[in-house]
Amino acid sequence: MAKLFVVSDIHGFFTELKKALDDAGFDQQNPQHMLVSCGDAMDRGPQPREVIEFLNGLPNKVLITGNHEILMEDAIRRKCFLAHDFHNGTANTAYDFCKKENAGLMSHAQILGELRDDPEYQKYKSLLVNYFETDGYIFCHSWVPGGKDWRYASQSKWNKAMWGNPFDIAAVVGNKTGKTIVHGHWHNSTGWWQKGIGSEFDEDACFDIIEHDGCIGLDACTAWTHKVNVLVVEDDFLEG
Repeated sequence: MAKLFVVSDIHGFFTELKKALDDAGFDQQNPQHMLVSCGDAMDRGPQPREVIEFLNGLPNKVLITGNHEILMEDAIRRKCFLAHDFHNGTANTAYDFCKKENAGLMSHAQILGELRDDPEYQKYKSLLVNYFETDGYIFCHSWVPGGKDWRYASQSKWNKAMWGNPFDIAAVVGNKTGKTIVHGHWHNSTGWWQKGIGSEFDEDACFDIIEHDGCIGLDACTAWTHKVNVLVVEDDFLEG
């Protein structure tokens, strides 16, 4: 039985990630310890490259795609940044990966080309999956596509599922997978507020790990709180 250390929405805050994992007892040299990242590892924070390099270097890990990974690939295909890329931190990540002294004078296409061709980014991209499943849990960024055959849904349906509000979906549609869905994407203060605890973004907002409607939410809104939630669970892997 493996011990899983599950995080989500790190958003380029490497120092906060490392401290949270150390506090949770994560030991990357322990073969029974596995890190599961539920997406949005990059953007917004000051250390996106350090986060990616750290995740790539772990011997036991599962790296799940989030909507910010999708935003980055969209920008690379466009070869330019749009306004939302600056707001969401996509441009911040691309510039952090570009180590050329004249980066400030380079075009968007050149900056994005540097990122696209960077070995660390290429490795991270190659390791991304839509979800990870154990005997009792399904780990994803936000939600899974609808239907009983959700595991085999098209990539476009998976991409769409990564944008929904998991608190609203779980409350209205319900978790029909038969397992606990572990997700990030939507700040946990929404879930606590819906339970009557705190507000969404005032001083009394709560961003702790939350259980709701057969699910567990992880997003600590790290860009605002500088906190990373770490869920530690023990479970068996699926056979085959």
